[in-house]
Amino acid sequence: MPNAIMRGPTATSSNAKGGDNTSLHNEISSQVPEMIKILKQMAAILEMINTRVLKNNMMRIYSALEQKIGMQRVNN
Repeated sequence: MPNAIMRGPTATSSNAKGGDNTSLHNEISSQVPEMIKILKQMAAILEMINTRVLKNNMMRIYSALEQKIGMQRVNN
């Protein structure tokens, strides 16, 4: 995931002294679209992982059921 590490807001002389926070607010606001993009990419990756885990679990359950049914057929 390129550009996943965000740089922190730069301190201006006014907000470093605890004064006007307009520049800090503007910089954070300007980074919101990039943060949303990164979060969407992370959500897509997590969804893909979740889908693979569910698929693997379902295959294991199916295989176990097939074996159990097969054993019951042999014993009957």
